[in-house]
Amino acid sequence: MNNGECKKMGIKCLIPVAAVFVVMFVFGWVYHGIYMAPLYEATASMWRTQEEMQNLAGICWITKFVMAAVITCLYCWMAKGSECHGKCLKKGAKFGLKIGLLL
Repeated sequence: MNNGECKKMGIKCLIPVAAVFVVMFVFGWVYHGIYMAPLYEATASMWRTQEEMQNLAGICWITKFVMAAVITCLYCWMAKGSECHGKCLKKGAKFGLKIGLLL
């Protein structure tokens, strides 16, 4: 594999990883930041303070990125060699639903 092919592969992998990362981030923000916020506030004594969580934000971002990369690689590995025949979105949605239920 020459250098040009490696760059194309890197871009091909980075776009889906970024997409999965964004979906995970947005879903987490909507679920935890909006939907569950009243529950978290009612039981604030059980959770870390906002300042403590701000200190852990970098670790959370890195963990989400690694998880997005693993999920993307897992999908690529499972889909390797199979043809979509116009049903790629459906296959991807099924995979996403299964991973979502798993997590």
